[in-house]
Amino acid sequence: MTGYARSILPVFSFVVLLCISTSGSAQDAKLKPTGSISGHIIVNSKGAAGIEVGAIGGDNINRRLPAAQTKTDSEGFYRLEGLAAGNYQVITFTPQLTAAEPNSDFGSMYSSSKGVLLAEAETVTDIDIKLIRGSVITGRVTDGDNKPVVEEHILLEPIAEQGQRPPRLPQYGMMYQTDDRGIYRIYGLPAGRYRVSAGRSGPQLVGSLAGVYQQTYHPDVTDRSRATIIELTEGGEAKDVDIRLGRHDDTFGISGRVVDAETGLPIASARIGLVMPGSSITMGIGTQTTADGKFTVDGVTAGRYGVYVPSDNGNSDFYSDPVFVAVSDRNVTDVEIKAVRGLTISGSVIGDNIDLKELLKQVPGLRVSANIAPPGGMTETPIRSFGYGTVGGDGSFTITGLRPGRAMLSVVSPDAQKRASIMKVSINGVGLTQGFEIERGQPVSGIQILVAYGTGAIRGSVTFQGAPLSSYRVQVFCRREETRTVGGGATLDARGHFVMRQLAPGSYDCGLQYVNASGGPQPRPPAPPPHQLVNVSNGVESELNFVVDLTPKGVTP
Repeated sequence: MTGYARSILPVFSFVVLLCISTSGSAQDAKLKPTGSISGHIIVNSKGAAGIEVGAIGGDNINRRLPAAQTKTDSEGFYRLEGLAAGNYQVITFTPQLTAAEPNSDFGSMYSSSKGVLLAEAETVTDIDIKLIRGSVITGRVTDGDNKPVVEEHILLEPIAEQGQRPPRLPQYGMMYQTDDRGIYRIYGLPAGRYRVSAGRSGPQLVGSLAGVYQQTYHPDVTDRSRATIIELTEGGEAKDVDIRLGRHDDTFGISGRVVDAETGLPIASARIGLVMPGSSITMGIGTQTTADGKFTVDGVTAGRYGVYVPSDNGNSDFYSDPVFVAVSDRNVTDVEIKAVRGLTISGSVIGDNIDLKELLKQVPGLRVSANIAPPGGMTETPIRSFGYGTVGGDGSFTITGLRPGRAMLSVVSPDAQKRASIMKVSINGVGLTQGFEIERGQPVSGIQILVAYGTGAIRGSVTFQGAPLSSYRVQVFCRREETRTVGGGATLDARGHFVMRQLAPGSYDCGLQYVNASGGPQPRPPAPPPHQLVNVSNGVESELNFVVDLTPKGVTP
């Protein structure tokens, strides 16, 4: 190598590295999300400086950390940048403040938030949030000896006005409890009417042997109808909302064993569940039987319970009907639960518009799920049954441990972004429309499920002319023609926008429906606009827009 070559080599290397670095930076810049949401935070009719604002959501709908966060400027304006396409909740981190206007966004967990459906690289402006100073309830909880009750949970129950929704509690106050002095303070509340109580009501699983206080309402009554109603005005404070708890109820245990109803042999590793008489609501315990079939459930209050073996989600091949026991003032022992082997549903999945191999590649971990509604009068307390089977490489699936009843099938994916749809279900060539019965001792086989999957989307908006639609939530639905399956459904964001994704190719019949937002009596909603047909193709966003005319009769918009 000549001296000249040696002299230019470092320069050449630097240029190459610079080019690689520049190329990499360009790619990073290209991949970096560029969407943004901006607006104005207004407190008591004025722009509020220094308010923390965040965008929750995005690609991962279960994420709770903000995808972007900022503070408002001196005039109350904010801008959230670097956002990927997705569905967001724009919220304020202001526990002492509450929304100045009702939040009609039913998809939100937060009292002061607005939903925004953000497209790729979209800039959304004017997402304004109006806040007011929240109200406060404070008081002290004592026991029968007038001693403070420490770390006792406080239940706050909003009361709905006639024809209105109850005040929405702030996310920050989902759980309230007393401090070491027995004092509690709940702040950031909307104006409204509330009941306040401490303790627990009715028979239940506490999970502790330390005992539990009977639910008592302010000031010292156990009858809910006699509770003193707390009236909160905007920014006001209700002091001395004290609660004096009554007796300290003991807790007890339920023990016994689980045996095979046919052989009488003990069943190991069977889960135990509790259910209340006359209710289908079950209590998760986590207790399992030992090698000799024995179990113990600790920390139940006095009352009547059904003890049983659930088999939901493939946890066991056995199940049982509830064995009802009464717990009064002592432990209940020697409970024998006779479990039976559950029913089986098996069959195969085939692709409607897609090869099975490609379907399983696009939707890995695809499962067939069975939801079993119990037949009437089967037990004192009807218990639903759930189960699933993973689809194998040949399309086959098996679901075990099911109870008798009426079965409805669905297909689910571990990835919420991957959605397949059932087009048709048949048994031995006979089509089904409303589910099918499964009976004890009669496994069901030969089921064939026709499944569609696609990457199409429908995006659009709903525009209201003349006036906003109050007291009703608007939903958009689209049904693929000639199938029993709804292809997609969506609610509107703060701007009236919506999107439906993961749609299979085809023609969809789309329309609007109105859902009463208050739960109370409301004026008749307007007639929805005519349905529209939308053609969907893979990898393409089809457009769908509705206009609802709310102009009063005789008034020109």
